[in-house]
Formats: sequence, C-alpha cells, structure tokens
Amino acid sequence: MLSIATECNARAGRLEEAFASLALQAQLPFIDLLWMDHCPPLEVMRADPRFSEARATVAARAAELWA
Repeated sequence: MLSIATECNARAGRLEEAFASLALQAQLPFIDLLWMDHCPPLEVMRADPRFSEARATVAARAAELWA
C-alpha cells in the first residue's frame, strides 16, 4: 500500500507526502530496487537526497538478503 501511496502522491505533485510514504516503506522489509529505479511516477523524486537515502537503505537490505 505504501508503494501505491508513493506513486499516487508523486504523480499528483504531492512530493512531501510521497517522500513520507517512501521513508516509511524504506524502514520496512522492502527490497524492490527495480520499482524504485524504474517506476515512472518516481522520476520527479530521484534527484532528491531523500530518495537517495531511502534507496541506500533498501539497497543495503537487499544486499544482505542476497549475499
């Protein structure tokens, strides 16, 4: 549900809400880097340091899982 909220808020231009749901999602056992890297509505978020921080958290978790 947080992915959907992030996408919908990003698409609607509500970036603060999108980043809030993305930050929550990054704290959960979430590992979908493909979604983070390729979801079109998230394009507007990718240059922001908050996105990089959330992605780094998710990437570290994914690396631990697949190591």
